Amino acid sequence: MLTYLILTVPHAVCDITNSNKNHTCDFLAPKSAHKINELWRQIFPDTKIFLIYGDINRKLVDLNRQQKPMPRFHQKLHNIFTKIQTSHILLWDIHSFPYGSFGKTSSKEEPWLVILYRKKYSWIKLLIDALQKKGYPCKAVLGDRSNYIIQTAHQHYNIPSILLEFNENLSDNQLHLLVFKLINITSELMK
Repeated sequence: MLTYLILTVPHAVCDITNSNKNHTCDFLAPKSAHKINELWRQIFPDTKIFLIYGDINRKLVDLNRQQKPMPRFHQKLHNIFTKIQTSHILLWDIHSFPYGSFGKTSSKEEPWLVILYRKKYSWIKLLIDALQKKGYPCKAVLGDRSNYIIQTAHQHYNIPSILLEFNENLSDNQLHLLVFKLINITSELMK
């Protein structure tokens, strides 16, 4: 059982135009993180959840990249990392993508979820396989090595971390079903 879950949403702030054309924010990421937080607390009320939303638009500062001076978002994250001393911890870096950004799944469908990972964890393949067997189109992709959140969690704190990209075309019901199943499968795999 996980003792701690850290949810980061670095691209939560949209610019004034809120334009989908330039994708200056991850439109579905805050809603996805909120849904994960809500359902995780219902299913596993003893897990302590930290939810950190970005506080600046990615056109000004990309919070997935190392910055000098360190933004408040990174300061909050480092404070959490240094306070937690346990092996029962997981970090999910929450993002969302517009239609067509990640191609199709092996079953030729637009993915509902794409998992980007920095380090191979055997449970990621098991997670993807389990979600696909339950009928959720998803895929795993080797992620960008310059993702500061994932890299810091791995290299400095040995925290299992993955980046979750939710399809911005998901309905509220699809998001709910996907998150519910994602939580349940993850909890089984992390035992």
